[in-house]
Amino acid sequence: MKKIVVTLGEPAGIGPDLGVLLSQKKLSKNIIFIADPLLIYQSADKLNKKVDLNVMHNISSKTYSNKNLINVLPVKLNVKNKPGMMNYKNSGYVINSIRLAA
Repeated sequence: MKKIVVTLGEPAGIGPDLGVLLSQKKLSKNIIFIADPLLIYQSADKLNKKVDLNVMHNISSKTYSNKNLINVLPVKLNVKNKPGMMNYKNSGYVINSIRLAA
């Protein structure tokens, strides 16, 4: 089965929240989000949602499917994220996410 890799875009935008909301449904095990795990946990906390992460070491790592579960290939934020407040210092995070997805 081919894997579908999803970037969550600008960390201060709605992407991390959408990723958490999507996880409330049982996603296919071939879907992988590229994001900072801490960012996903912060979004889940803000939305008062439960989320579990399967943190992958590389794109070939085993993936899982379950409600509230996200397969995540980690890319670390450059600086702490503040939702709604873009920070140019995280532009490298966005670029690295796209490169990894490609």
